[in-house]
Amino acid sequence: MNSSAKKIASVARKGLTILLIVFTLAMMAFTIFSAITFDRNERGLFGYGFYIVQSESMEINKDDEMAELNIHGINFAKGDLIFVKRLSDEKKKALNVGDVITFTSTNTDASFGQTVTHLIREVVKVKDKDTGAEEVIGYKTVGTSNGMIAKDEATVYLNHIYGQYKGQLPILGRFFAFMKTTPGYIVCILIPFLLLIIFNGLNCVRIFKQYKSEQRAEIQAERDAIEKERQQNAEMLRQLQELQAKLSAQVQPSADDSGQAVESKSKPSDTNI
Repeated sequence: MNSSAKKIASVARKGLTILLIVFTLAMMAFTIFSAITFDRNERGLFGYGFYIVQSESMEINKDDEMAELNIHGINFAKGDLIFVKRLSDEKKKALNVGDVITFTSTNTDASFGQTVTHLIREVVKVKDKDTGAEEVIGYKTVGTSNGMIAKDEATVYLNHIYGQYKGQLPILGRFFAFMKTTPGYIVCILIPFLLLIIFNGLNCVRIFKQYKSEQRAEIQAERDAIEKERQQNAEMLRQLQELQAKLSAQVQPSADDSGQAVESKSKPSDTNI
């Protein structure tokens, strides 16, 4: 693999690692946020509550009377995530027909005690005995998909109201509802987290193998350098030995001649006695 390919592979690995980390952390944050905030009447964020729509009662209805009542054209489907603005007591009294509110149902049907988000169809007022002025005490509501057929019978009093509908994110509620389940936790958090561990483990093994390979290469390079130096020293020794042999060959004849000369001089001459 050339240097360009190695660089691309390294960038790809880093990018995938960062992506897995971001995704895993985001899923964990969303899960914690949804667990402590969604569908919690006593909790919210920046003055808003968040609810996952559990029924089809506020889906689109083409009934003429319902269309006239739903002046803001508010509709949302099961599985949507809606945003509800928390209201003060004074703002609760200032709501009008056509507004959509979230409240605790006191109907005697299956919705009793549940958190419901429906359209205001009527403002309920009473006269003050002392002043004679009318004061808002609650509202009558209805689901848009039911038209006026299945109106909420019970009055929604002010202390049952949690807030006013302000917006929605289609389908997203299903995703967060899925994340709250065991399969959702496995798919959205556990599997990415395990993949991150496995990927980083493989990356550590790769780095370790690369380190060992580089270490072996360095050791081999040192051995090669030592062997080369040894061979150079052996060559120098051989050359020195050859030079010494040559010098010895040149010096040896001169020594022999000198010895013969001394011996000749020291030999005594014949004399007559």
